[in-house]
Amino acid sequence: MSLGITLIPFDERVRQELCNSFYEQAGAKDLIPLQQLVWTKLAYVLGEIHLPNTPFPPEEELVIQKAFSDHIWNTSLVEIVRRFDEPPPQFDWDALAAHLNEENRAHYLAIRSYPQAFRAEFEGGLSLFRNEMAMLGKELDERGYSDFGAKLAHLSHKKQFEAFSQSIPSLYINGTCHAAVRWDQRRNLCGNDLFDFHHAQAALGYCDVFLTEKPLTDMLSQQHLGLSIYKCRTFWSPASALSWLRENGG
Repeated sequence: MSLGITLIPFDERVRQELCNSFYEQAGAKDLIPLQQLVWTKLAYVLGEIHLPNTPFPPEEELVIQKAFSDHIWNTSLVEIVRRFDEPPPQFDWDALAAHLNEENRAHYLAIRSYPQAFRAEFEGGLSLFRNEMAMLGKELDERGYSDFGAKLAHLSHKKQFEAFSQSIPSLYINGTCHAAVRWDQRRNLCGNDLFDFHHAQAALGYCDVFLTEKPLTDMLSQQHLGLSIYKCRTFWSPASALSWLRENGG
């Protein structure tokens, strides 16, 4: 159904979102829209493959690299995985969910509101990219955007924080999902929830339609989560999804 097209992995997507956000805040013009930067071919989702330093002359090496790129571009993800000597390691989502539930219970008294829970979750996710942000700040400084640091200093203000967090869709949606669970103290995470949250991070920010199950649809539609800023329709009912596709699928 995807015609061999997919979103780049989460970490790469966040780095691209941060790059665009930082440059936009710094006042850069004519930025390439995120929607044009986050897509790739399925075969590249596990990493880009290139053939450097071949024993051939430069002009022949370039021809070989182009032919190899064309070959990989039309190779399915299934075929790429088949060529692995060992299958990719399986991540233990249930163990992570159990750990997060334990941490949420240990700190539930510190959460007094949903916005507080969201900010904690968003800033926690953002902290994993501190090195990338430091490099971007240095790069912007070297390119003459000297007032960028002053603009970042205003993120403590509610409106500025809201605008910045929404400009990083993958982290914003991730923080929203986890904050919704923390704020609903009756709910525990399971491993499949975390897997679903990754689907939501990708879909809501960049797709027209997200097809998932009813509990996640209900959670994402809660008005206080603010996810309506992303113009993605979420459906759990096959009949409703099919009706929408017939009306809007072109």
